[in-house]
Amino acid sequence: MKIELHAHTSEVSPCSGISAADIISGYHNAGYDAVVITDHFNFYVLEGFNIDNETDRVKRYMLGYELARKAAAKYGMKAILGVEVCLRHEKGGDLLLYGIRPETLCAHPYLYDYSMQQLRDICDKEDILLFKAHPFRGVCDVDVTKLDGAEVYNGCPRHDSRNDLALSWAKEHNLIFSSGGDCHLPEDIGRAGIVSDILPENSLQLRDLLRSGNYSLIRAQE
Repeated sequence: MKIELHAHTSEVSPCSGISAADIISGYHNAGYDAVVITDHFNFYVLEGFNIDNETDRVKRYMLGYELARKAAAKYGMKAILGVEVCLRHEKGGDLLLYGIRPETLCAHPYLYDYSMQQLRDICDKEDILLFKAHPFRGVCDVDVTKLDGAEVYNGCPRHDSRNDLALSWAKEHNLIFSSGGDCHLPEDIGRAGIVSDILPENSLQLRDLLRSGNYSLIRAQE
């Protein structure tokens, strides 16, 4: 089973140029079985919705995932909820959350304003895995002791993510490995992800799969 762990829909992430439906059809054509929708959960995206009601704003954030889920059902695929959060007042850059549920976002609609320790506490309480996205695309200034894993391969062709450094760093700190396409455009499809013997049904099963380590990484250059 081929699973993409890092994709952004144009319905939610302003930096994306591909819709949820086109993401799913593209990954279906590339032979994938599941896509994790990790739209940006940050100040600029959430405030950009211009929705005052916190519940409605989170519901608006979920639109990309919901559209992907409906599209995936037509192909017998799975669309799985993930989140890419950037903490507004902290160093560390983009962080990927696996095993998150909509209820957690509704309970923490200002997650991007939390400290790294507060985020870690929520992940511990809710049993969510916290990964660093593309750790060496810029300066890696995240507190590694707060992480469960790292994206050791980022397949976005428009960035130098220095994946070799990310892999060495993750090995040094005994982090869980992931590979993600960081899909924003059609040409990003099929460049990364994981291969597993099982297909997770939801975010909690994906969390358990990543924690198990029973998968291999997809890397475009290999």
